[in-house]
Amino acid sequence: MASKVLIFLGAGASKPFGIPTTKEFVGEFAKYLKESKSSQEEIELYRDIEIFLFNRFRPNDDLENILTVLSNFASDITVRKLGPTADYYVHRYYAERLRGKKSRRITLDTGKRKKDIETAKVLADKLKKFVWEKCYSPNQDKILEVYDRFFERIAGATPSRQSTVEGTSYPPCEIFTTNYDLCVETYCKIRGIEINRGIEHDRALQYSTLKFENYTHSYNVRLFKLHGSIDLYKLKSGHIIQDTFRLQPGAKTPYGDEIVEEWMVYPVQEKYIYQEPFFSMFSELKKQLEVTAYWIVVGHSFRDDAIKNIFVDAQKRGKKIVLLDKNAERIVSENLQPISKSVKLIEGEFESKEAIEALFEILK
Repeated sequence: MASKVLIFLGAGASKPFGIPTTKEFVGEFAKYLKESKSSQEEIELYRDIEIFLFNRFRPNDDLENILTVLSNFASDITVRKLGPTADYYVHRYYAERLRGKKSRRITLDTGKRKKDIETAKVLADKLKKFVWEKCYSPNQDKILEVYDRFFERIAGATPSRQSTVEGTSYPPCEIFTTNYDLCVETYCKIRGIEINRGIEHDRALQYSTLKFENYTHSYNVRLFKLHGSIDLYKLKSGHIIQDTFRLQPGAKTPYGDEIVEEWMVYPVQEKYIYQEPFFSMFSELKKQLEVTAYWIVVGHSFRDDAIKNIFVDAQKRGKKIVLLDKNAERIVSENLQPISKSVKLIEGEFESKEAIEALFEILK
């Protein structure tokens, strides 16, 4: 039987534990580049991308957009490879202006481009490492304080079956998150709560691997990480493995398998939702939205169209939808307008006692 509660956690849910939001990562990494005495080329390219995104994509000038730009640069992605719309846009509005009306092409500075590609590779690697380090050791005391209060109040407000571990009650729930960090896992580990992340030891492969079919096993809490996780890596074979230490892409495991990349995605790369196990996870999100009575969203901006559209499509009368965020009103106005009348707003921080009490009052 499906649980009564669906919890969706965005970056704002991890902020109380010392992990920057996607917006804060941008400025903190810029500061890190200067303090770590990175090359002038790295500082200038990052600053140029930062300013461009601020001027053209604000308020979406965040970590995910910067990583998308850097990764595309590092992979030598051209305008044509980005798709016909982007290619035609440049052809239509910029080519003639830059080269005169007789020209239909833009001449690139190939020397500078090669340097930028190499610089982007270095920056992308540094930024991913920076994210990993910031997410790696969250404040455990704060995690216990905030999540104990959060789960206790949800358990007290919903009519679903309760479980109690270490004196803390919590309802059976489905947790979906776009966060790369391990805050939920850390809480469950300390409190002794069994949690299903879809990860089990594969005796044939000799790795702990992520497979969607592992979610079928019965647990009170299931956690779906829709954008990946800092402890997951993709092998050349296509398998996704778990390791608590940071593995370097390009290196090999003790069994000789090549590590292709960290299993973290940036939502600007919209095609990721069609890849497994992301496709099955998003399908599960849609299914759970349809069968759960309560939707609790904490610290998520709904700028990711794939997630926003699933929530909008799944909304039905009788659902209790609660958004807890310090910018809740603006988020609904900008990104959830089609279902704005169904969303209860709590303007506040996740760690705030008043915000959690307000959540309790809405749900009970």
